[in-house]
Amino acid sequence: MAWEVTDVTASALGSDPAFPLDPGPLSPIDPTTFITPMPRPDLSSMVGDAFQPLGALHAVIDTAHTTIAENSASTRIDAASAQYLDPAGAAHAASSSAFDAIDPSDLTGATQAQHDTIDGNQAPFNEDQPPDTPEPGLPDPPEGAPRPPHGI
Repeated sequence: MAWEVTDVTASALGSDPAFPLDPGPLSPIDPTTFITPMPRPDLSSMVGDAFQPLGALHAVIDTAHTTIAENSASTRIDAASAQYLDPAGAAHAASSSAFDAIDPSDLTGATQAQHDTIDGNQAPFNEDQPPDTPEPGLPDPPEGAPRPPHGI
């Protein structure tokens, strides 16, 4: 499905007077009614405007930021990685190599040998059907009461 927007006003080129348009509820939009969008401030000016009222506190925040940035050396990250991640990687490599050394042929052979014992759909059902159990009877009504019809 495709949509097409065409100019259907009376001044449009190619408008045929043999097929006039009926007046409808919509009218052309007046372009002078549009409001021009206001320019938006960028993030740095918004942050600067937010820090402006802080005065001397702005310098304290700037000092704290600089201190954090300068003292977050990568040596701490490297030390933590060597302490926690490297042993885990070595343990994983050891486990992987131990798993690689296992020969699963005896396990797969035992599993294949159990195929006939665990798959019950290989042979047709050859047991006798259980006997049908009769429907339980209705209790006798009290003496003198009418007996309910059969099936209730």
